[in-house]
Amino acid sequence: MDPSYGHFTIKEKPNVTYNDIRGCKEQIEKMQEGVLCYGPPGTGKTFLARAVANRTDACFIRIIGSELV
Repeated sequence: MDPSYGHFTIKEKPNVTYNDIRGCKEQIEKMQEGVLCYGPPGTGKTFLARAVANRTDACFIRIIGSELV
């Protein structure tokens, strides 16, 4: 791993599914198509990403967006 990416945290496969997310049908459909999530804290971005990771049998890598710049 490149040391400049030392703040990445690899999580285990999340147990969140799309069924756990209520009231976000449109957002789930967009997520399934592939989007960049943005918005204020507490709007469900991470929760949606965890559901996608679960559905695709992928690891969830959590990073802070400003660390990419």
